[in-house]
Amino acid sequence: MLVSFKVKNFKSFYDEALFEMETKSRLEENSLNDFDVADTSLLKSSFVYGKNAGGKSNLFKAVKKMKEIVLESFKDEKTLEVTPFLFNEAGKTEPSEFEIEFFETYNNQIQKFRYGFIVLDGKILSEWLYRKIKRESYVFIRNKAEKIQINTSFEKDLGRFVDFVKEDSLLLSVVNKLSSNNICEIVKKFFLKVITIDSNYPDLQTIITFEKDLILKDSIIDFIKGFDQDIENIEIKKTKIPEEIDEEKNKIAKNMWIKNGKELITVFSSHKKFKADGNIELVEENFNVFESDGTKKLFAIATPIVYALNDGGVIFFDELDSKLHPLIVKKIISKFNSIDNNKEMAQFICNTHNPLILDDDSLMNDQFWFVNKNSKGESELYRLSDFRNVRNKYLSRKYLLGQFDAIPKI
Repeated sequence: MLVSFKVKNFKSFYDEALFEMETKSRLEENSLNDFDVADTSLLKSSFVYGKNAGGKSNLFKAVKKMKEIVLESFKDEKTLEVTPFLFNEAGKTEPSEFEIEFFETYNNQIQKFRYGFIVLDGKILSEWLYRKIKRESYVFIRNKAEKIQINTSFEKDLGRFVDFVKEDSLLLSVVNKLSSNNICEIVKKFFLKVITIDSNYPDLQTIITFEKDLILKDSIIDFIKGFDQDIENIEIKKTKIPEEIDEEKNKIAKNMWIKNGKELITVFSSHKKFKADGNIELVEENFNVFESDGTKKLFAIATPIVYALNDGGVIFFDELDSKLHPLIVKKIISKFNSIDNNKEMAQFICNTHNPLILDDDSLMNDQFWFVNKNSKGESELYRLSDFRNVRNKYLSRKYLLGQFDAIPKI
């Protein structure tokens, strides 16, 4: 469960940006929107507003980059290539910093963890992992000028891996690669449940999961049918890739098939056909050709959403409202701000231009965030609750009139 994410000197964020899911303004009537973990109240959903090219997507890309480094840096040192802020001289030469704070269960006890690192020119300058039960204490601390300091409680488990750590690798990644059942796996476990979705989210990933997990498949179909999409069923069919595909077949392939290794994958959707005698039969159509862009998007995002709701997880959704009706967007949000649909306390964070969400009376001020670019081209992140004496009423009008900034100057 995400508590906070911090980034510095990454893309359009030069100064430190802190995003939080902790709420301090909990009201009893809004209990559907948050939940308690230890001594902390966490939000189930948050919404990020801002003008085009203001930096909203870069916040989500920062999360994705940190996940990539944590999970892939041991296998591919190129993951340590980070794009800093490029519009001043200092940004090009200063390091980039990432830090995440979250709750996970360790030794059958829910604990708070804080993990981060500093990277420059493909090298790790600093790395740290802290945990908190009653008070925070370090698991390990790594600095460029000093040896890796390991807490005596974890020296036996982690100390033997220190000699394998190089300047272009994380201690965390080395330990997880060479060992299991250690405290470093907690960070890996958390990031495996962090899902970043953009407008180009690959259908192939959805299809692979859809095909392998029959229970999840039924849940995904129910999810799509729940938005009145008039779809009765969805099926996957595979054919081997021909040794030679002529130009005409290739044109068809672009409309019908997704390539996966040596297979061509086609998705089919079934719809009701009403016959003259009053009977009904199911008609199968090619999904990619027949369905609307909105329905295709629903199918593409259904797997991570259903997965998160079933097992718990954190979704960062870039451009939620693209190609989706506002009422569909509202229903997706309501699934997360729910007790019945979200029993595993999944969290949903999205950036959006949809002003209707601001006027939802069931949401709290600290669920709304804004990203604005200053005169130096730097993105700044701030929260609606940072503004004093703002009533949770007519927020869309106040936003569009520029009261919170983060709108285009037209």
